Amino acid sequence: MASSKKTRARRRPGDFLQFLAFSVIAGFLAAIIVVPPAVSAGMVANASMSWFQDLPDDIADGISSRPSTIYAADGKTEIATFFEENREPVKLDQISQHMKDAIVSVEDRDFYNHGAVSAIGIGRAFLNNIINSNSGRRQGASTLTQQYVNNLIVDSAVARGEDATATLNGNKTYAAKIREMKLA
Repeated sequence: MASSKKTRARRRPGDFLQFLAFSVIAGFLAAIIVVPPAVSAGMVANASMSWFQDLPDDIADGISSRPSTIYAADGKTEIATFFEENREPVKLDQISQHMKDAIVSVEDRDFYNHGAVSAIGIGRAFLNNIINSNSGRRQGASTLTQQYVNNLIVDSAVARGEDATATLNGNKTYAAKIREMKLA
């Protein structure tokens, strides 16, 4: 009877050296591809953290514009009313639930499903803006909370006498958008 011993194939010393050389080259190439973006992301995160620490802890409510009324010399006869925006402040409980639901539905249908910032909305807008970069059709990703914060920032800038045209026209820098997300 023949013995059923399995014979092992002998490996040449060159096979191990080839494997080692291939591993070193593959590791080096992977490092060249992965390390620069990782270092850049770390630097951006570090800079952002120090920048965020300089932001205020709380934002005060902005002052809404109200109509100005001109009276006659007697102080009682109304001559004219001028306004940029005709607003009348109301309490939240004076607004019907249907109106609240309609506003939320139109502005941000996922309002109750995400936090102050919507990662899905940011991703959607980012991809859409890359795909449609030549057409000029841009898409925003601000949640209702971010829109509120932006309005407070704009009102505050206008109250200080600054020009808020770039912000109002949607021409925000990435730093301004990140600040808005942080404050939201």
